[in-house]
Amino acid sequence: MFHFSPVYWYVLLCVLFFGHMAETHSPIVIRRDGSIWRKPSLFPAFILSLVLILVAGFRFYVGADFGAYYQRNIPSWSQVFYNVVHFKEGGFSFLTKIANLWGHNGQNLIFLCSFITVGVYCRTIYKFSFMYLTAILLYLFMGEWQGSFNAIRQYIAAAILFAGHRFILQRRLRKYVVVVLFAALFHKTAIIMLIPYYILTKKPNHAQLVRLAIAAIAIRFSYGFLFDAVEELKGADLATEEDPYLYNSVNPLRILVAFIPVGIYTLMCPKVFFTREQVFYINACLFHSFTMLAAAGSCYLARVGSYTSAMTIIGFGTLFQMIEKKRNRQATMLIVLALYLFYWLYSLHIVSGGRFQFNFDVGF
Repeated sequence: MFHFSPVYWYVLLCVLFFGHMAETHSPIVIRRDGSIWRKPSLFPAFILSLVLILVAGFRFYVGADFGAYYQRNIPSWSQVFYNVVHFKEGGFSFLTKIANLWGHNGQNLIFLCSFITVGVYCRTIYKFSFMYLTAILLYLFMGEWQGSFNAIRQYIAAAILFAGHRFILQRRLRKYVVVVLFAALFHKTAIIMLIPYYILTKKPNHAQLVRLAIAAIAIRFSYGFLFDAVEELKGADLATEEDPYLYNSVNPLRILVAFIPVGIYTLMCPKVFFTREQVFYINACLFHSFTMLAAAGSCYLARVGSYTSAMTIIGFGTLFQMIEKKRNRQATMLIVLALYLFYWLYSLHIVSGGRFQFNFDVGF
């Protein structure tokens, strides 16, 4: 059916082994709000994160954009300063310059980007997830880990937004704006993540689902207006720069798996919420689902999904915890993980044919 490099299977085994260790040896912590949380054990979680970072950092020509970054020109310090001041994604120019202080080797930049992106994702999952093993598996199965092999700049921005997402929950607008602007130094489209600040803390209900659906459908049929706005923001003609992606439809399977949280929420969760945290993460899951529906007709717009999907990694834990019967909860978790596992394997097969090689396989 699907054929893959053994590297992916080894990674999955490491995630299962060290993730299970981190979860089963977790101490109980009482949070400031009085809630009880099982904090994952630090050492196995660190080893797990290290494996994901090293595999990602030492990959070689895995990911469609690898060559563009591996052979990227090194900017001067004056060019870095100019890009930062003029909001031309200067954060990545700075990163490129730093990566090459130890020699002009494209692998330096690849490793540094992987260290930042994967490291920040893993740290955020460790710090805030309700079910660590489930969350780290979803990080793998939802495509966030290998997604950073392709859209490198955008996933750095996504990692920054993920690290600062709790400022929305805490209603700290100024700090969240700083996070968004910092993320935009790596990819301008991160600016769009100012919108969730005004949505994710409102109590979800059927009326809100209807509003999200109407908004998603309206966006779906307003691509021309949206692309004009993006052209103004980027100062470039999308018709020439991003033409293959503008009106290419998103794989329907990607849309379907994005709606799994909607199905769990509507069918299995009681509509009574006890904490702001539950409200926030359930909203994050729903927002991602309808974001992907809005982007169904454009692979270019679907890139926004890399920003919104990160919070669902933690949000699934909230949904699972709200299923009242233990048997139903466990069955739902297994079904969801099985569906996302199939999606992960399918995605690997479609994107890269399951191929993987390390830099040291071809000579450093």
